[in-house]
Amino acid sequence: MLRKLCMLAALSMSVSFVACGDDSGSDTPGPGPGNDVTGDTDPGTDTDPGTDTDPGTDTDTGGDTTPPPPPPEDDCPTTCGSGEAPYGCGCVPFPGPSASEWDFEGPYSFVNRIVLPTDATGECCFDFDADGMIDNSLGILLSTLGGLLGDLDLQDTLDEAIEEDSFALVLQYLGFNTSGDRFRIAGFIANDASGDAAASWNARNAGNGSFVVSAASFSEQYGPMVQFNNAKIEGSTMTAGPATFPLEIDASGFSEDLNLVINLQIQNALLRAAVSQTATGIATTNSGATPGGRLGGVVPIDQVVAIVNSLAADCECTGLNGADLIGIEVDPVDGVILECVQPSFPGCAGADGICGFIETVCGAIGLVVDLALDIDTSGDGNPDSASVGLFLSMTGATIDGLATE
Repeated sequence: MLRKLCMLAALSMSVSFVACGDDSGSDTPGPGPGNDVTGDTDPGTDTDPGTDTDPGTDTDTGGDTTPPPPPPEDDCPTTCGSGEAPYGCGCVPFPGPSASEWDFEGPYSFVNRIVLPTDATGECCFDFDADGMIDNSLGILLSTLGGLLGDLDLQDTLDEAIEEDSFALVLQYLGFNTSGDRFRIAGFIANDASGDAAASWNARNAGNGSFVVSAASFSEQYGPMVQFNNAKIEGSTMTAGPATFPLEIDASGFSEDLNLVINLQIQNALLRAAVSQTATGIATTNSGATPGGRLGGVVPIDQVVAIVNSLAADCECTGLNGADLIGIEVDPVDGVILECVQPSFPGCAGADGICGFIETVCGAIGLVVDLALDIDTSGDGNPDSASVGLFLSMTGATIDGLATE
């Protein structure tokens, strides 16, 4: 089941935060915003603006039909002063502090729920190509491909992973303020400090959890791998990004029979949330089925193909002996073309786990190209990346320091 989850996540460009593995030590995320795609998000003309008789206060950042605009690209520095480097849409010390040198001082947030967009929540999250429409090819693929995996419920799997402490993402706010000045956000893969996930879930979910941080959350060059260094709050709305969001996923944390570490560079990552400061940290203001936070970004197709090829590499039934299952070709007219190295794998029929799913994967390759690739990051006129969007619920938290690893 979990191998199928990872395969569907790869096919649908799902960005799910799970337990991190060891830092590879070769972090080269590039400057600040990465390949940002920005522009006017509502170029049309409003022919009937009407009159707002009760503007009220908007505490629900999800489900509305007008996508919030990404910050202008020129907000992110590309050069910095001596001893600094551009990272996370800001200038940071270079080289940055190691995990043991990092100052853990709150406030903090614990991401207590990640929600995939549904009819109940509304669309999510951003307009990356300036066509006035929310971009999230993840949602399209989930609805199209979800049936291929039978009774797998991705939302239930995410909920269980967070509750069982298979994954915990904790955010630290440096220089936090509500006056509109910029502050920094660092993100860490963490675990419940008590070691008893079942007993601590109610406390964690209520904002009273204590966590220890994995040293794998840090790069060798920039400090924390996840950084938004241009965050600010206007009213009750917090915004941050665009930034490159490096993420290392150790999928073996879910299952002993799943030996896979996934590395992603989520480009143009944006965070927007309706928040308030509580006694224990920073929490989102949620509205019914819709959490108050949004996280969106763009994932290049070559990263996704690498994930699928890694999953299939152990399948001896393919006869590929570790060679790539899927090849990528970029045609100047037709754009990205994905193709399995052979049309069928009869030797994998009835095989256990993901190996028995190989022919389904190859049959779905056309859907990946047609439905998932919606963003052109190279500027050649052909989509080469997939947009993603997830709702986030956050509550307060504390960090007790580094985990003993």
